[in-house]
Amino acid sequence: MLCSARSSAHAGLVALAIFGLLAGCASTPASTPAADSATVDLRQTLPKVGVLDEPREPELLLWGHEEGGPFATYRVSADGAMLGVENGIFIATARGEWGWTVEEKPARTLSCHQNVEKFDEEGGKVLRAVAALRDGSHPQVVVSEAIPPSDDAGPFEQSVSLLGSLGPYLFVQERVTLFGCGKNLRETVAFRVWDLEGAVWNGWRTELTGVPALQQEVRSKLDERLDDLRDDDPRSIVPELTQFRPSYGASGRLGFQLLFTRPTLESYHDTQWSFPSESMELASEGLPERFAAWSQLPAGITRFLAAHPRIFLDGWSTR
Repeated sequence: MLCSARSSAHAGLVALAIFGLLAGCASTPASTPAADSATVDLRQTLPKVGVLDEPREPELLLWGHEEGGPFATYRVSADGAMLGVENGIFIATARGEWGWTVEEKPARTLSCHQNVEKFDEEGGKVLRAVAALRDGSHPQVVVSEAIPPSDDAGPFEQSVSLLGSLGPYLFVQERVTLFGCGKNLRETVAFRVWDLEGAVWNGWRTELTGVPALQQEVRSKLDERLDDLRDDDPRSIVPELTQFRPSYGASGRLGFQLLFTRPTLESYHDTQWSFPSESMELASEGLPERFAAWSQLPAGITRFLAAHPRIFLDGWSTR
């Protein structure tokens, strides 16, 4: 999540809650959310927003969630007034409003008990993440279905997380996990930045600033975790930048959370990235020029979040 009215750094850090994939794929060695009874369900008190005519003045679309709840998109005026809300994630660009959907279907894997191909509800799942305009036109396949390996058996799962968005830019993490027979785990994580107005953005690593200094900082902090009894010595390994995601602090200024990863022993795997690896996320205030338009939260969003402190912001755009 990008931020919340009640939190500052952490919500920005781990929540818009953002590592390297296809377009910016990183890695080989190996990613989201029960509201209490006092929570007001805005979806029961506000009208659902459909396809509207061209608005008389700009509107803000922000998507987010309440703790433990599903994602919803809120339509907000420039002065922070709620205009509508609907379930799901919708993002506005110059071409229109895009809906984010993740389609799921069972995966076909080999059974650990029979040496035959078997379709089983317990076999796992594969996904396809698609962004399309509200009328279903111009679909963009952001993440394709993974293909279970033919040389191993056991449950196979693919998961996709939309870590956040800034205007047309989607920050996407994909995780593919195979629980092989005999507890043989294979897990691969990938990350990409997808531009709804220009497809995948491959050069994100080269546009982020201050990376070398952050790499060394992460290296030192990971080294501090080392046990002298460890068989390996990863101190010489400089962590790689594998993922990044946007976050907004209490001031409403845009920053990024950068994830750095290096390989490690299986017993020290921390599950943040591909198996086996260890990772750490650090904040960066460096702002690539392409994100200048989102460098500061609009006053309307700031006021809206202040009025609805249970909502965590994950992304926003302007209609």
